[in-house]
Amino acid sequence: MNICIVNTYSHGGAAVAALRQIEALGNQGDSVTFVTKEDVHKGSEEYVFVKGLSGVSIDRESISRVVRRLDFIERQRIKNARSARTNTLFSGSVPDYDLSEIEAVSKADVVNLHWVSHFLNSRSVNLLISSGKPVVWTLHDQRTFSGGCHYMAGCEQFEKICEDCPQVIGSEKSKVLRNHQDAISDLRKVPIVFACPSRWLADTFRKSAVFNAELHRVMVIPNSISTDCFAPCADKEERRSLRSLLGIPPDAFSFVAGCVSWDEERKGGRFLYEALVQFAALQSSGVRDVVLITYGNQGLDPIPGLEIIHLGNIPSEKAMADLLRCGDIYLTMTREDNLPNTILESLASGLPVFSTEVGGVPEMVADNVNGRLIPKDDSEAMCRLMLEAVSSDKVDEWSRNARSRAVSEYSFHVQAARYKEAYEESIQQFEEWKSSKGFISEERGDPTYVRVVEDLLGGMAVLDEMYEKSESARVNARSELRSLRGSRVYRVVEAVLRPLRLLRGIVFGEEGGERKV
Repeated sequence: MNICIVNTYSHGGAAVAALRQIEALGNQGDSVTFVTKEDVHKGSEEYVFVKGLSGVSIDRESISRVVRRLDFIERQRIKNARSARTNTLFSGSVPDYDLSEIEAVSKADVVNLHWVSHFLNSRSVNLLISSGKPVVWTLHDQRTFSGGCHYMAGCEQFEKICEDCPQVIGSEKSKVLRNHQDAISDLRKVPIVFACPSRWLADTFRKSAVFNAELHRVMVIPNSISTDCFAPCADKEERRSLRSLLGIPPDAFSFVAGCVSWDEERKGGRFLYEALVQFAALQSSGVRDVVLITYGNQGLDPIPGLEIIHLGNIPSEKAMADLLRCGDIYLTMTREDNLPNTILESLASGLPVFSTEVGGVPEMVADNVNGRLIPKDDSEAMCRLMLEAVSSDKVDEWSRNARSRAVSEYSFHVQAARYKEAYEESIQQFEEWKSSKGFISEERGDPTYVRVVEDLLGGMAVLDEMYEKSESARVNARSELRSLRGSRVYRVVEAVLRPLRLLRGIVFGEEGGERKV
């Protein structure tokens, strides 16, 4: 089977999951290509990279500049309109790429979308399916069925219509409403198999206004992990050696915690820090040395009485695996999450997980089996569990169970088999849909905003031609326009030129965006 996997970026949590899936499918003999908006992982000839805007049906450099600027403008507009509700990612509906002409896509038997924000919107997906491609869509968060938020932060408007989004303010609310209306209109019309890594995300999606039970199938397919790369140390000597390399005391009890940024409120860094402060104050009289190993863009603030070893950004999966082998317990107080890669990696490494009981985490961590679970935001409960763990004789048992769970549920071969079923279901569902609607694949038009921009650029070309004429011609043109001042013709001309001048500023970065004609 020829499979094309699509993700916006070649880095980040969704990209890690997508690349692991590619490896899992490749191990089963499938032909897999990887299409992304950015640079791609260079480790395999199997990956196909579509650079920048080459996937857009009109790939002129002028269009490229416009699309990049429109994307940038939208991001800045959203950033300036965020409310205090949460600072988790929020995205709009630009760009609107058309993938149907990309060779890797056109040759695929099925296209598997992953995280595609800032790359594809609902119309792009509708066009892709209408061009004749079965689609499986792996959801990594809740953006697919919202008007812009990637995690709902307690809001339930997605079940009907996002008419008063609590995560933005002002006029941005109307844009969120339109985005959600577009998603409902575009996605409910076409057959899609949605692969959700957790039951929590699957159940949430089924409640959404985007979900159409007649055309959508929802399958729960957890992300995978290389249980060869992420594995416990073979013996105590290997563990001591790794700890020595990383500067970790050989006999200390070590907690591990990390994320890209503790500033993201959804990650629960504030509540974890409170738990660690409480723990340090109570543990200071303990008889066993304890260290906290952290990683990511930023470390935690110092905590009196607790040694913190911050290892920064981890450069490779092998380096991450080595770090986790040195730990005893992995800590997270996430407030909303799907199926975190960090927990997958910890379990496969034989590291029990202490976590809040939110999202898909309880599907990974069974309380008192391969870790412990606490209520959301309960720093005191986390502190108590940490104090108990330092002297507990159950850590080794939890560790064995963690490894066993990872091998049985999250190995490559398990995920590959589940996705093969999803692909076959998608192809069958698509063929039935085509037959039922008398489907005829047609040449796709350009994405809506590309057509609009092309028209505007055509007008700009006329404007440029006028501008490049001789001084006397420009004087004559201005004189003719002045003679029409106040007339209906003059108002029409000005109405046309005003957005063209603004567009010139957006495209070419000119001060004020205007040239006087």
